[in-house]
Amino acid sequence: HTHTHMQEFRIDLFSAFDGDTQGQVYSEVVMNGIAVITEVTVPNHKLWSPQMPQLHLVQISAISGFNDSVVVRFGIREVSSCKDSKTGSMAVCVNEQPIKLLGFSKHDMHPAFGISLPDQQLIQDIQLLKQLGGNYYRLVHYPHNPHLLDMCDKLGILLWQETLGWGLSESMIANPTIRTQLLHDLGEMVNNTFNHPSVIIWAFLNEGASDHTDSCETYKALSNRYKELNVNGLVSWASNRKTNDKCLEAAEVVSFNSYPGWYGGSVNDIPSTILGEAEFVAQLGKPFIKSEIGAGAIPGWQDPMNGFWTENYQSLVLGAVTKTVVSNSTITGVSLWQFCDTRTKPGIERPRAFNNKGILDEHRRPKQTSFLIVQMAYTSFNHTAASSVTQLTYRTPQNNDLEAESRKTLVWTV
Repeated sequence: HTHTHMQEFRIDLFSAFDGDTQGQVYSEVVMNGIAVITEVTVPNHKLWSPQMPQLHLVQISAISGFNDSVVVRFGIREVSSCKDSKTGSMAVCVNEQPIKLLGFSKHDMHPAFGISLPDQQLIQDIQLLKQLGGNYYRLVHYPHNPHLLDMCDKLGILLWQETLGWGLSESMIANPTIRTQLLHDLGEMVNNTFNHPSVIIWAFLNEGASDHTDSCETYKALSNRYKELNVNGLVSWASNRKTNDKCLEAAEVVSFNSYPGWYGGSVNDIPSTILGEAEFVAQLGKPFIKSEIGAGAIPGWQDPMNGFWTENYQSLVLGAVTKTVVSNSTITGVSLWQFCDTRTKPGIERPRAFNNKGILDEHRRPKQTSFLIVQMAYTSFNHTAASSVTQLTYRTPQNNDLEAESRKTLVWTV
């Protein structure tokens, strides 16, 4: 974007890919401070996929009276919902290949770093996901550190990204002023995230009042805005209204939050609850993600009676969940709640003033039994996912280092 005082003029832009010195020149009109190149061809392009996360670099330079340039790293891939030819079930597909999403909901928090995690901690979080056999993070409930997105681009980890707006009531969702702000926030997130191929699910309004028809105008407006911005991903939201959700027409992937065995019911109810939800969504002809499910455990608390808040009970819940998910094609994926324990408001249901449903504690120490149960389930599906833990290391940026420029001088080597 090139800004001026609302004047209209023409600018020459030089575009080059992957360090090519030849490139191509475009002469474009700047209107309202914006110049748009409508179509480019990437020479020798390669597709990005979780198995082969191949990336490209593009450098755009102003060459007519301006001294400015930008370097962006991006990936080329197509995200869609499609029918799995082997199972007949609807699935999330990357380059027309069905993907089973196995992972966790993740907050951007750590007791030592607050809500601003350093790169070393982000690296550890990715290595733990890979060690568990996972391939997917649901990033909740706000846009996350862009450095994490960079790393996931490079390693083929798939992401759900969502805007701020948790638990809004019917009156709030239907409020035109709030709707305008939600649309603005969505636009900002897309602007900052658009070129990350790892982001395949675009979401909003976690656990909102979507069981009221008055809310659906806002849900439709947000869904349509994503489509207008051509995000090349699928639209969803995590609904705790589940089969009573009135707005599901606006979703491209249907995602439900529920906690059988924790907030009501028993471990024995888990398979029938998940499969019942999946059957309901299958009738809509859309993929189904179990966006939240899990149980709390106080770190280190073991009890042969398998009581609530013990790691023993948590492992029973997560074992039933993951077994159901990996063995049923009608379930596109699961983001267990949650990756690690996170600080929350104190209360009788929040021991330690933490949400204790993490498979790791807040310092990323495993709740051992649960960790092993989930690892066995995820790796049984993704046989090679945890065979070797990916190592990310820093390298020193060199002069004229386009990749370093695209990442604000921070570069990782896989």
